[in-house]
Amino acid sequence: MSYNKKENEKKKFAQKVQNLNTTVDIWRYRNLTVFGRYLTSKRLGISHLMYSASMLVMPTEIIMSTTASLFSFI
Repeated sequence: MSYNKKENEKKKFAQKVQNLNTTVDIWRYRNLTVFGRYLTSKRLGISHLMYSASMLVMPTEIIMSTTASLFSFI
């Protein structure tokens, strides 16, 4: 069994993005203003990913999918 650091990092971020998408789907159906959606995405989305990204290298495709998910929410 070989150890692939980049693949492990990608799996960790994929799980975090899946959790982010689940959280965004829960908040999507609430009656929030645009400012409320912005604050929610900043607090619940970006902060969790930035904590992990401070210790690991975030793959580009994860950044793109997260950006698309948060922009569609806002």
